[in-house]
Amino acid sequence: MVTVIDPATGEEVSVKELAERYDMPEHRVRQRHSAGHEGWALVQETRKVSPQEAMRLKQIAIQHANRIALQRFMNSAAGRLTTRLFKDYGRAA
Repeated sequence: MVTVIDPATGEEVSVKELAERYDMPEHRVRQRHSAGHEGWALVQETRKVSPQEAMRLKQIAIQHANRIALQRFMNSAAGRLTTRLFKDYGRAA
């Protein structure tokens, strides 16, 4: 029998008992414990999002990653050279 510590009470209980206390499927608590989680990470609820919300969050993450990549490039020697070479590009002559 696998035992874990209840994060709320500090007592040692079985995985099954912990799952029942927090109204969670036992397999989820067992899976988290096997992955090395402990304390509140064993019993915290996971937030479910709609497919549209998931897509929106993914797009935000991609935009953020692109901004960081561009910023890193612009701060590099090649980026500084590029901005110097093309600073007048697109301006009317």
